[in-house]
Amino acid sequence: MKKRLLGCLMAAMVLAGCSTAPQKPEMAEPVLSGQALEQAWSTNHARAKSIDKWQVSGRAGVKTKAKSGVVSINWDNKPEAFSIYMSGPLGQTLARLEGEGDTVILDVPGQEPTKARTAEDLLYRQTGWWLPFSSLKYWMRGIPAPGKDYVRTLNPQGYLAELKQDGWRIVFGSYRDVSGVQLPEKIRAERDGVSVILSIREWTLSSLNLVMNDS
Repeated sequence: MKKRLLGCLMAAMVLAGCSTAPQKPEMAEPVLSGQALEQAWSTNHARAKSIDKWQVSGRAGVKTKAKSGVVSINWDNKPEAFSIYMSGPLGQTLARLEGEGDTVILDVPGQEPTKARTAEDLLYRQTGWWLPFSSLKYWMRGIPAPGKDYVRTLNPQGYLAELKQDGWRIVFGSYRDVSGVQLPEKIRAERDGVSVILSIREWTLSSLNLVMNDS
């Protein structure tokens, strides 16, 4: 049934919808311009693009004119596979989304697992919305998805502040240094009245994959 997954998730998410993350002390960062700004963008883009193995924990939400809600997520990504575990505000398992090769499986407690060739296809069948899953794994690293035209706006430190790509407008919040790479802590993607929000609490990277040189 259309949107049965979203309805299940949002019923369990309502207690988490109003929670807020603790504020961290702000630190002054350099303000760049011209060639220095472009160099900072180029360097960090290369480093972020080279990351193909990571784990993140945090919160993910979907907001529409009619409904909104948040789930806790643990996302384990490898070059050819991924696993996203979603839980509710009391720690209850809501769903697990796993993919390897050309097979993606959604497992919701109490239901038969659902399969599709892509996460976008599977989530569309369950929610009725085309959610930008394949692009999100790039946006969450603060870089555009490859092979698609985009318009970018950089912040004063040379990282993405806003990105327009594939009909989506993506706004980036603060960044944090993770093993020498500046990665976003909050991403908000909007299109056709649907907002996808990702707030990342913790990054774990495989440092062997990082490009640490400026060249």
